[in-house]
Amino acid sequence: MINVNFAPNENLKDAWLAVKLLITPASRIKDGEATVLQMLQNLTGVRHEHIFLLLSARGAIFTLLTALQLPKGSEVLVQGFTCEAVVLPIIAAKVKPVYVDIEEESWSMDLSSLHKKYSRKSRVLILQHTFGMVPVFRKKILKYAASKKIFVVEDLAHGFHPQIFDNKSNHSGAFLFSFGRSKLISSLYG
Repeated sequence: MINVNFAPNENLKDAWLAVKLLITPASRIKDGEATVLQMLQNLTGVRHEHIFLLLSARGAIFTLLTALQLPKGSEVLVQGFTCEAVVLPIIAAKVKPVYVDIEEESWSMDLSSLHKKYSRKSRVLILQHTFGMVPVFRKKILKYAASKKIFVVEDLAHGFHPQIFDNKSNHSGAFLFSFGRSKLISSLYG
């Protein structure tokens, strides 16, 4: 079996770089982390003190849901067209995923379905930017979530348009990036 996600474009130069990284002093790695934090701060407008780097997006979802200390029986609204990497940490955090139908233009959460699926137990909403497309109802969903005091996680793992960071006034929550090998901004893992 061939797994294209393992190192689809790796060559000898990349392998040599990996070996050199294994013997790189920790101080240089910290410099690289600071550079990534500064880049994300510049992109999103979020201060670097509020940016957290974790090993994987699913780990980030689990950590975030756990940190929110949600009441027992809480629900996380998530679109029905998603992957297990989104749903499994919801279940592991002992909260209930509630699937919201998608609309056909951007394959993201449908506003009318969201209205139907919302309940008093809804505490978190994961707004996925499927295949990097900005959700058609993004602004209305953010406004609706704010009116219901729902914490919003914008899942930007597939990609994003930078203009979404221009006006964060309706955003109450977190942005989730993923830098895995198969993602828009690719790195070794995470």
